[in-house]
Amino acid sequence: MNFVVMATGYKGLRFLQGLNLNPVFVVSYDNGEARGLYHKLIEKYCVDKGIRLYKKKNLKQLTDEVSKVDKIFLIGWQYLLRRHHDKLVVFHDSYLPERRGFSPTVCALLSEEKYLGATALKPHQDATQPDFGDVYCRMKTDIEYPITLKKSFEIVASMYVKMCNDILKNNLQPFEIDFSTSSFSLWRDKDDMRLDWSQSAKQILNKIFALGEPYDGALTTYGQQEIHIQEAELMEDLFFNSRAEHCGKIWKISENQPIVVCGEGLLKIKRATNSSGDAIAFKNIRRKFK
Repeated sequence: MNFVVMATGYKGLRFLQGLNLNPVFVVSYDNGEARGLYHKLIEKYCVDKGIRLYKKKNLKQLTDEVSKVDKIFLIGWQYLLRRHHDKLVVFHDSYLPERRGFSPTVCALLSEEKYLGATALKPHQDATQPDFGDVYCRMKTDIEYPITLKKSFEIVASMYVKMCNDILKNNLQPFEIDFSTSSFSLWRDKDDMRLDWSQSAKQILNKIFALGEPYDGALTTYGQQEIHIQEAELMEDLFFNSRAEHCGKIWKISENQPIVVCGEGLLKIKRATNSSGDAIAFKNIRRKFK
């Protein structure tokens, strides 16, 4: 069965790396993850494997070639495709009808769900709601915390690969599922990335992990600048008088890594960057994260 892959980002890269068969060609674009790193790695992967790679803007020129393939697999794709609808297989990182919509993996991690889900979907052509259609297959994988977003995407991508192989090998046909129990995951913006230092260190660490690589990282203010925290770890707690007044304050700095007072517990910041991606050197103990 001949197929095409339209993929972006880290999940798209991991999906391509996991396939047993090469697609006829790949279509991709830079979705902004890691400042374009994974788009470059997708390009390199295609070059190394001898797979033709096209940019999204070239889609209209590929109509004849697409008409000759059996399936079009979409991973991380954020644009509507209005042609060859009968060939589309959209991969969504939730166990539908759970978490239809935006950033379902991040939503699951922030809620500390016990599993990650994935679905291979044939979207209804006239659907007015997100992630709605017939399903080729669904999967769940149990997880334990703490877990990073990058590791979570690797788990999701591995489920995508398994479902893709099943579809290609067994010529699976889509079936209806009950969408009456749907839950939805809303879009997230800059404010949703901001840390609340009055929360427990465990909650804050989970959010840092859930928003880390391949994303920019959880957001906080340090001095007069906004910074992104990518790595942290829990530290043994101490008793602080009037603790609620001191959440976000640096207790001490060890090897340029500040230990921060949280609503409950202490958190060591191991890696943080500014808006340009440059590493932050923490030197002043009399600072408070906000």
